[in-house]
Amino acid sequence: MKFLPFQSSQQDLEYMPIEKHGGDKKTSSCTRVFFVVFSLLVVLTICVLSFEKGRAVGERGGIQEHVLHVPPPAIVDHTFYFHEEFGKKPAKGDVWTKVPPRGRGIIYNPSVAPAAKGVAVWHQLHCLDALRKIYWSSLDGSKPDLQMKPPHVKHCIEYMRQALMCNADTTLEPIDDELGGVTGFGNKRKCRDVMAIREWTDKWRLVNQTDIQPDEPVE
Repeated sequence: MKFLPFQSSQQDLEYMPIEKHGGDKKTSSCTRVFFVVFSLLVVLTICVLSFEKGRAVGERGGIQEHVLHVPPPAIVDHTFYFHEEFGKKPAKGDVWTKVPPRGRGIIYNPSVAPAAKGVAVWHQLHCLDALRKIYWSSLDGSKPDLQMKPPHVKHCIEYMRQALMCNADTTLEPIDDELGGVTGFGNKRKCRDVMAIREWTDKWRLVNQTDIQPDEPVE
């Protein structure tokens, strides 16, 4: 019987057998080969099943089905430019009235919205317009509309904060040396095709009103 030293002590060596018989060695080798082949087959099977499941989920939309299913997520190149009219004092028939599609952003679609739902971008724009109105009413001392009461303003500020962070824009904006900061305007970005979203929302509108959202207080 052959042995190899288990410890390197010169005074008190311990030994362990490495083989008893040629047949045992051959059996051990066969066992190892079988184990390796079996393991590879298991891994391969898992990979194939995972791929098929992933493809099936992909065909149904998976995560994108929940996030980007309305409408297909077309991406377009878009350059930001400053449009002064969107920051002006609210007036009847101003440019903000032309932003939303018909239907206040509320849709009914038998496949993705069998119960009425609102498309988020129009809610977000409603909140931005609400903040514009409260800004101007605070400047000229006019009484804000019902929708502009503090609970609604707080709602819009927090909603817009989370919307901006959810859709975090990582565009690298050039620094304006004169200002010592960034303006955000004049550089190209990758954007969702909002006109396609507008058309889709209009197509599946539930009602025909043309304002962004109904003027209801948020308590």
